[in-house]
Amino acid sequence: MDGALNLVIGTILMCLAIPSLLSAVMDRRFPLVALLVFCAGAALIVVEAAARHGGLPGDMAAAQGFATQTLPATLAQVPHAFLEVAGQVVSGFY
Repeated sequence: MDGALNLVIGTILMCLAIPSLLSAVMDRRFPLVALLVFCAGAALIVVEAAARHGGLPGDMAAAQGFATQTLPATLAQVPHAFLEVAGQVVSGFY
């Protein structure tokens, strides 16, 4: 799967899970499906961030740098990823 598509699908899944999470919390029930969808979206984004920047680090200091430097850099690429996927859909690539 294309990296930009991973970012787009992950972002959409996370955004769609937020209203369901809030609704479940307001109704005082456990938001199991919403949490699973949110975690799936977050996993797609983290996997793409690891693929773009050389993998997940093994030691704790490198893991802290991954969280503070790599993920924000990947999240900054999300708008460009949306435009890239939209352009590929319009041109008939997918």
